Amino acid sequence: MTWFLIAILAQVILGTSAVLDKFLIDRRFFNPLAYTFWLGILGIFAAVLLPFGFQDVPLDIITLAILAGVFFILAMIFLFFGLDKSDASHVLPAVGGLSPIFTLIFGYFFLNIWLGAGELSAFFALIISSLVLFLTDKKDSRKISFFLILTSSVFLGASNVLSKIVFENSNFITGFFWIKTGGLIFSLMFLLFKKYRKDIILSL
Repeated sequence: MTWFLIAILAQVILGTSAVLDKFLIDRRFFNPLAYTFWLGILGIFAAVLLPFGFQDVPLDIITLAILAGVFFILAMIFLFFGLDKSDASHVLPAVGGLSPIFTLIFGYFFLNIWLGAGELSAFFALIISSLVLFLTDKKDSRKISFFLILTSSVFLGASNVLSKIVFENSNFITGFFWIKTGGLIFSLMFLLFKKYRKDIILSL
C-alpha cells in the first residue's frame, strides 16, 4: 500500500509541475533554453547537502555522474521545447511513457537488466499509449513534437541509467551532488553564446 500512495503522490506532483510549466510557457517572453538554464543553475543548492554525507569516489564515477547531469539538462531542453510546441497533456505523458523504454534499453546494454513477460507487457502498453497521445496531437505539429518527445526520452533514459550506476557506487548525497554539478556546468555553458545570454537576462 505504501508504494501505491507514493506513486499517487508522485503523479500529483508531476501533474502540478506540468500545469505550472505550461503556465510559464504560455507567457509571451518564455524561452525554453532560458528556463532550462535556471533549472540547471538550481543544482548549486545540492551543495548544502555536502556536510551530511559527502564521500570520495573514483574519477570514473564522477565522470558518469556529470554525464548523467548533462543528459538530464538536454532532456529538459527538448521537453520544454516540446511543451512550447504542443499541449502538456500530450507531451508529458508521452515522455513519461517512452523514457522508461529507453531506460530499459540502456539498462540492458550497460547493466544487463531485463524484465519478465508480465513487465514487458506493461512496457508495450506504455508504447501504445504514447503513440495514441502522439496521434491525437495537431497534425501540423506532429513531426516536430515526435522528434522533441523522442529525443527528450532518449536523454532521460540515458540519464536514469547513468544515475543508477552512480548511486550504486556512492551514497545518495555524493551521487546527487555530482549529478547536479554536471547539470550546473552544462547550463553555465549557455552563457558562452551571446544570444542565449540575452534570452537568459530577458527571462529575469
